[in-house]
Amino acid sequence: SDALFMAPPVWTKLSKVTQDSKYLDFMDKQYHKTYNMLWDKEEKLFFRDKSYFNVREKNGEKIFWARGNGWVFGGLALMIPDFPNDW
Repeated sequence: SDALFMAPPVWTKLSKVTQDSKYLDFMDKQYHKTYNMLWDKEEKLFFRDKSYFNVREKNGEKIFWARGNGWVFGGLALMIPDFPNDW
Protein backbone atom coordinates (compact mmCIF):
# COMPACT_ATOMS: atom_id res chain seq x y z
CA SER A 1 0.00 0.00 0.00
CA ASP A 2 3.01 2.30 0.37
CA ALA A 3 3.28 2.36 -3.42
CA LEU A 4 -0.15 4.00 -3.67
CA PHE A 5 1.02 6.79 -1.36
CA MET A 6 4.54 7.54 -2.49
CA ALA A 7 4.75 7.31 -6.28
CA PRO A 8 1.43 8.55 -7.73
CA PRO A 9 1.66 12.12 -6.38
CA VAL A 10 5.10 12.45 -7.98
CA TRP A 11 3.76 11.37 -11.39
CA THR A 12 0.78 13.72 -11.17
CA LYS A 13 3.03 16.63 -10.18
CA LEU A 14 5.41 15.80 -13.04
CA SER A 15 2.51 15.77 -15.47
CA LYS A 16 1.30 19.13 -14.19
CA VAL A 17 4.73 20.77 -14.30
CA THR A 18 5.63 19.46 -17.76
CA GLN A 19 2.10 19.74 -19.16
CA ASP A 20 2.63 16.23 -20.54
CA SER A 21 -0.23 13.78 -20.00
CA LYS A 22 1.97 10.73 -20.56
CA TYR A 23 3.02 10.90 -16.90
CA LEU A 24 -0.57 11.05 -15.73
CA ASP A 25 -1.51 8.17 -18.02
CA PHE A 26 1.38 6.09 -16.69
CA MET A 27 0.41 6.86 -13.10
CA ASP A 28 -3.21 5.95 -13.75
CA LYS A 29 -2.32 2.60 -15.29
CA GLN A 30 0.10 1.66 -12.50
CA TYR A 31 -2.20 2.98 -9.76
CA HIS A 32 -5.09 0.82 -10.92
CA LYS A 33 -2.85 -2.20 -11.34
CA THR A 34 -1.68 -1.92 -7.73
CA TYR A 35 -5.11 -0.91 -6.41
CA ASN A 36 -6.77 -3.92 -8.03
CA MET A 37 -4.17 -6.27 -6.61
CA LEU A 38 -4.27 -5.01 -3.01
CA TRP A 39 -7.92 -4.02 -2.56
CA ASP A 40 -10.06 -6.53 -0.68
CA LYS A 41 -13.61 -6.09 -1.99
CA GLU A 42 -15.13 -7.98 0.89
CA GLU A 43 -13.46 -6.00 3.70
CA LYS A 44 -13.13 -2.74 1.72
CA LEU A 45 -9.52 -2.33 2.84
CA PHE A 46 -6.09 -2.58 1.24
CA PHE A 47 -3.70 -5.37 2.09
CA ARG A 48 -0.23 -4.19 3.08
CA ASP A 49 1.29 -6.19 0.23
CA LYS A 50 0.73 -9.51 -1.51
CA SER A 51 2.50 -11.44 1.24
CA TYR A 52 -0.57 -10.79 3.44
CA PHE A 53 -3.19 -12.25 1.10
CA ASN A 54 -3.29 -15.61 2.89
CA VAL A 55 -2.06 -14.61 6.36
CA ARG A 56 -4.66 -14.75 9.12
CA GLU A 57 -4.96 -13.77 12.76
CA LYS A 58 -5.38 -16.59 15.30
CA ASN A 59 -9.15 -16.03 15.05
CA GLY A 60 -9.07 -16.52 11.26
CA GLU A 61 -9.54 -12.85 10.37
CA LYS A 62 -7.57 -11.26 7.54
CA ILE A 63 -4.72 -8.94 8.46
CA PHE A 64 -4.74 -5.34 7.24
CA TRP A 65 -2.34 -2.51 7.95
CA ALA A 66 -4.28 0.50 9.23
CA ARG A 67 -1.44 2.95 8.65
CA GLY A 68 -1.02 1.72 5.08
CA ASN A 69 -4.72 2.21 4.37
CA GLY A 70 -4.42 5.74 5.71
CA TRP A 71 -1.45 6.37 3.45
CA VAL A 72 -3.44 5.30 0.40
CA PHE A 73 -6.09 7.90 1.16
CA GLY A 74 -3.43 10.47 2.08
CA GLY A 75 -1.88 9.92 -1.34
CA LEU A 76 -5.18 10.84 -2.96
CA ALA A 77 -5.19 14.13 -1.07
CA LEU A 78 -1.75 14.88 -2.51
CA MET A 79 -2.73 13.93 -6.07
CA ILE A 80 -6.13 15.54 -6.50
CA PRO A 81 -4.92 19.17 -6.57
CA ASP A 82 -2.60 18.31 -9.48
CA PHE A 83 -5.19 16.56 -11.65
CA PRO A 84 -6.25 18.49 -14.74
CA ASN A 85 -9.75 19.96 -14.35
CA ASP A 86 -11.09 17.75 -17.15
CA TRP A 87 -9.48 14.53 -15.92
